Order: sequence, then structure tokens, then C-alpha cells
Amino acid sequence: MRYNVTTLLIFIFFASSNLFAQNTTQFTNHTFTKAYFNPGYVSTFDGVLAQVNYRNQWTDFEGSPKVIYGNVQASIDRNRAGVGLAIVNDQIGASSVNTLTGSYAYKINTSSTSYLSIGVSASAEFLQFDYLSLRKWDDLDTYGTPETSGFEPNFGFGFFWKNDNFYVGYSAPRFLTQKNNNESRNNLVRSNYLLAGKLINLRENLKLHISGLISAVENTPLEINASASVIVNERLYAGINYRLGNSVDAFVRYQVNKLYSFTASYDFAFTEITPYVGSSFELMAEFTLSRKDRTEHTRYF
Repeated sequence: MRYNVTTLLIFIFFASSNLFAQNTTQFTNHTFTKAYFNPGYVSTFDGVLAQVNYRNQWTDFEGSPKVIYGNVQASIDRNRAGVGLAIVNDQIGASSVNTLTGSYAYKINTSSTSYLSIGVSASAEFLQFDYLSLRKWDDLDTYGTPETSGFEPNFGFGFFWKNDNFYVGYSAPRFLTQKNNNESRNNLVRSNYLLAGKLINLRENLKLHISGLISAVENTPLEINASASVIVNERLYAGINYRLGNSVDAFVRYQVNKLYSFTASYDFAFTEITPYVGSSFELMAEFTLSRKDRTEHTRYF
């Protein structure tokens, strides 16, 4: 069953994406922010999960991208479904985009130890552009009105299949497309994501987690992330992520107790502009409240 589902989701991904991608909002901590990419994920945790992730990209470059992502999800209907609410603040230079997304997912058992979660989402994107914050090279330069704004609704869907040691998912969280000529409105492009991961027991109190994320957004290059990490004593989660043609990243996650965990990551980029723009890093805090008395601390998937 696992191989049939995996093959189907991979086929849907490549059939619906035109082999183009790079998400305008990228996360090195993508292993822990699956709900951002796939609404089907919001039903996977039996309890309440809340997280905040901050990304600072190109720290030496004025007006560089900065992203704050907040997500709350909870299981409902006796853990047969889940709901989620997320907000993203994405700032690049004089532009600021705030996106509010609500998600719902329902689980269908595919065996005694596996299920398929089907999710849908609705989002509202608010764009603001502050011309007054721009630096003028000439006093005669004009930039239009002092501030413009726009609003764009969208919807998406996702499939997420998992068992005790493997998961795979396909999603299109931004399904609508629209070309806008108005400077106060954002161009809508379709985004597609394919993610997968596997947990391997190496020995007692030592596990290996490998995962991957392929991002396909129209009219931009394909983005591929591959991660590998070790989990020590159910608390310490340390690993590396390779972003194809862009960077090698290091991340560490520590589970303080069954409620709280913290994650930090750092990107070692090797692009041509790296000497001029500086490094990138992320910080994340997470709170989990499970309905079950879990013996393990780390949330693998």
C-alpha cells in the first residue's frame, strides 16, 4: 500500500507542476513546518501543536527577506480529523505580505498502522508596499502613492500518508493563479510540494531520520531539499540539510520536555552572491499538548 500511494502522489506532483519551482518563502526547518506546505498534515498530531518560526535571510543585505511563521493545529472528532490556523508575515524591502490560512483535514485508515489524511485550506493574502521607506538616488525620483495595498484570496489541498516510520505527501496550498498588472496586487502563481521522510532505528536511543522536500512554483526554478539527522535519547535532534545548488545547512532541535522544544538552524550558502549578502538563520519554538501519555519526547513526523 505504501508504494502505491507514494507512486500516485509523485505522479500527481510532476503532472501538475511544470517542473518549475522556488518558493518565495523557504524554510530550512521544513522538517518541522509541514503544515505550511501541506494542509493534510494538520490531522496528524493527537492533541494541540503550536509553533513559531523566524527566518532571517541574507543578514548583511539591507531589506533582506525576513519571515515569521506561526501555526496552531489541533485534532478533533476523536482524532479522526484536524484543524489548523496559520499566519505568515513575509517582509522583503519595502513590501510586506501577511497571509492568514485556515485548514481542515480528515483521516482515512489504510491499514491498522497507517492512514491517508486529506486536507483543504483557504487563505487570505494582504500585501502592503511602503514607497516612503525606499532610498531615493535622486530627489526628483517619484514612486507613486506613499503606500499601496492589496488583497488576494486563495485555496489549496493536500494529501499526507503515513505509518509508524514513513510518510509521503503532495500538496498545492496555493492553487489559484492570476496575473495582475496593478502594482498594489500580487501575482498569484500555483505552488506544488512533494515531501517524504523515513525513520530508521539504528540502536537503542539512536535513530536516523531522512527527509526530502521538492518545491514547484510556476515560472521559477525547481527547489530540492534533502535532510538527514540523528535523534539521540528521544531529545536531541541534530542534522544537515542540502538545498540543491544553494546551501548546506545545519540544524539542531532540543526537546526540553513533553511540552516544549526549540530549534535553530544556520545556512552555509555557496552561491555567487553569498560574499555580499551574508548568512541566513532560523529560530523556532514549539509547544505540544498530547491527548496520549507518550513515552517518547521527540515528535518525529
